[in-house]
Formats: sequence, structure tokens, C-alpha cells
Amino acid sequence: MSFPRNTVNDTFGSRRGLLNYGKYCMLQWLGRYSHYRAIRWGRVRRMVFICKGNICRSPVAAAYAAHEGMAVDSCGIDCAEDLPADRRAIEYAAGIGLDLTRHATRNIRRLHPREGDLLLGMEPAHLPALAERAGDSQISLVGLWLPRPSPYIHDPYGANPEYFRRCEDTVVAAVRGLLEAKDRGP
Repeated sequence: MSFPRNTVNDTFGSRRGLLNYGKYCMLQWLGRYSHYRAIRWGRVRRMVFICKGNICRSPVAAAYAAHEGMAVDSCGIDCAEDLPADRRAIEYAAGIGLDLTRHATRNIRRLHPREGDLLLGMEPAHLPALAERAGDSQISLVGLWLPRPSPYIHDPYGANPEYFRRCEDTVVAAVRGLLEAKDRGP
């Protein structure tokens, strides 16, 4: 069975995005990521959103959570310092009432997790870097908090406008799920 290229690109960002989505969903089905939902919510004081470049997914996630009253931070696993958010992320955020115009990228090397942090990656490939930095912080994947949990949210950088919007909508929905889970607590 083959999918038309535009359907794959619009829905998953790319063929690689589709393959990774399938792989990580299978691993989720096998229980690989279930322990990343075992959050001790009473200890969470700040959510730190992490993606690859800190220009698309993590800035939108942090801005949305901050708008909802959560203490936040964001950084990238593979990024230069002090770059602005992606132009499309800035536009997307503005469209939902958030401001990313002052966002500046920060590399995870500069992250100093503190007690009460919940480090949140966008895809399982981020987990080793999070574990390396975590200390006493808890770790999870943002997409596990969607109404239909998914451990993988494909990087929208370079993707077409349809997928970019879909990705950022997914990030916001996942953060909404995180905040609801925290409110239900402990």
C-alpha cells in the first residue's frame, strides 16, 4: 500500500517522519514509553521543553504553557545560541495569541535542571540527552499527553505549511494535555 506523497508530507512531514512515527508508535504499543507517563505531579514546578533546534516545537510549547500560567523554559539539543524562532513558528504563535518575537535559542548544554523540573522531549531520540542532563528532574515526551498518545512529534523545520501547522497544533494539544494532567495531580 502506498500513500500519495502530498498526503505523507501533509500528515507526517516527510517519508522519514512517517517511518519514525510508525516505529515509535509500535514501540509505544509494546510498552517502551509507559514509564514516561508516571509523573509525580506534586513535584513539578517548571516544564522544560526540548527539541532539536529550539526554533519550532519547543518555543511554541513553552509559550503556550507560560500563557496558561506554568513556569517554563526551552532549549535545543542541536542548536546555536541566541537565534530567533522560525518565522513560521512566530506567525503560528501570533495566530493563537502568543508572542515568540523575543525568543532566543539556547543549547541544552546551558540547561541546569533544578528540583521540580519536568524535562519534556518531542521525540524518543531526545531521551538520551534529557537523561544525561536530568539529575533529579523527571523526564517525559510531550506527545504522550495527547488525547491519542504518540511518543513522536516530527520536526516541522523545512516541512510544508500544512504539516508545519499540523505539528504546532499537535504540540499545543499535547501541552494542554500535560497541563490538564498536572491539574488532576498528584
